[in-house]
Amino acid sequence: KDEHVFAACTRHFQDFRIAIERADDPARSSLERLRLMGRAYCEWGIRNPEAYRVMFMDREIGPPEGTPIEEIHCLAALALLRDAVQAGGAAGEFASTDTEMLAMTYWGGVHGVVALTIEQQAGWVNEHMLQYDPDQVITCMIGARTRGLQASRPSAPN
Repeated sequence: KDEHVFAACTRHFQDFRIAIERADDPARSSLERLRLMGRAYCEWGIRNPEAYRVMFMDREIGPPEGTPIEEIHCLAALALLRDAVQAGGAAGEFASTDTEMLAMTYWGGVHGVVALTIEQQAGWVNEHMLQYDPDQVITCMIGARTRGLQASRPSAPN
């Protein structure tokens, strides 16, 4: 049974990864790449709440023993985010050099926005917990996350 569920999840993860890939633009700054991929992540999850719940919220659904790592699509989606964070770290765009921590923090933030939004839409989260339009919350969260990641720049001398 788990192998059938994993196969269904694999199709959803492929679609999810493609949405994030399409949003990525390596020619842009790492912060802009994160913003674009974060928005794509949130939009996909909100448009596909049942798939998102199964993929990330219902229970652990792991790949069958021996599945090649390149076939585990959730890792491919995370790798896109990690690549943007590593590029930003190498360019000195971020306050921290722990790019793994930054990537996981950002991933957790966008996941939280999606999870609260779809739970509210299903009526499972108190309406007062998320009083704003989901797009406003996504925009604010992505902006706050990316500003919080930025390295401080020295002030220009007067």
